[in-house]
Amino acid sequence: MSFHPSKRGKMAILVIICIMLLGSVYYSYEYVLAEEQVEKEKSLLSYEHCGTFDYNFTMKENELYGKGTLEKGMNCFTKVVDKLNVTYNSEMTFSADAICFSEGRAYVDISCDYWELTDEITSVKSNDSSLVAEFEVDFAKILTFIESVEKEISVYPRNYFVNIRIPVDVKFESLEQEVSERYEDVYSFKIEANVISPVEEGYEYKTPGEITQTVTELKRSSSAMKSGFVFLNIVLASSALLSYIYLKPDELSQQELIHNKAKKRFHDYMVDVYGQPPIFSQPKIPVSDLNEMARIAEGLNKPILHFIVQGSHKYFILTENVVYQFAA
Repeated sequence: MSFHPSKRGKMAILVIICIMLLGSVYYSYEYVLAEEQVEKEKSLLSYEHCGTFDYNFTMKENELYGKGTLEKGMNCFTKVVDKLNVTYNSEMTFSADAICFSEGRAYVDISCDYWELTDEITSVKSNDSSLVAEFEVDFAKILTFIESVEKEISVYPRNYFVNIRIPVDVKFESLEQEVSERYEDVYSFKIEANVISPVEEGYEYKTPGEITQTVTELKRSSSAMKSGFVFLNIVLASSALLSYIYLKPDELSQQELIHNKAKKRFHDYMVDVYGQPPIFSQPKIPVSDLNEMARIAEGLNKPILHFIVQGSHKYFILTENVVYQFAA
């Protein structure tokens, strides 16, 4: 089924397409340049807590080492160990000025597959960003306690863990904000087959933190969206161009332009006649233009008969004696 719109129909379709194209360009332009509110977190202050363990074992007098100390990282033996000497350092660093207060406690946790026990060793406070805790753990006493429990309950686990646990409560003020944080660092030893060995390989624990503020920013649409709208407008513009090419009104010939102009001016005398003009018996008098034809018609009070013959416009004024003729 073919579609052949009339001239007015073609013009109406073109007008609709142009309106759609202009509307699309306008709203796309508005959207691309529009700013939307986007919430994001802005960093006001960054800080970091660093907890560092240092320790050594004090030994009873023995044949293997004599009487002295074993440095951190080395294995020790239950039969010769005396005390565990610990130095723990808590350090807070800030990206801006801050007033800091710290309080820490040291605990020893003894555990196995069947039971566990916790005991507080010491506590320490600090009025600045650094806190140092120095204390000793009576390891010989811990081993004696473990042996007593084993005899009492008749359960002999394969291994035990002794954890030195230090929770640190930190309060600081910066940028008119007060923040409280708790950090807990743990260093563990394993007791198995009369050997005391450190579980962790590292002795430093770092925990970062940040104070943020939610801010609202104006942000333009993404480049992907912009590209999409540009592509849409290109498609619409191409559609409008193709529609104009295929739907544009046919160009009027020179004859039709002359006829339309004359018909408007001389509509009182112009009569369109469909079909072929008859064969006139009267002599024909050619006229130079339609203006002359109009003067003759007005003088004779006769109509101008208009025929279209094979695309050509022919005009006649009939009288009893002659026929005036003009061919555009």
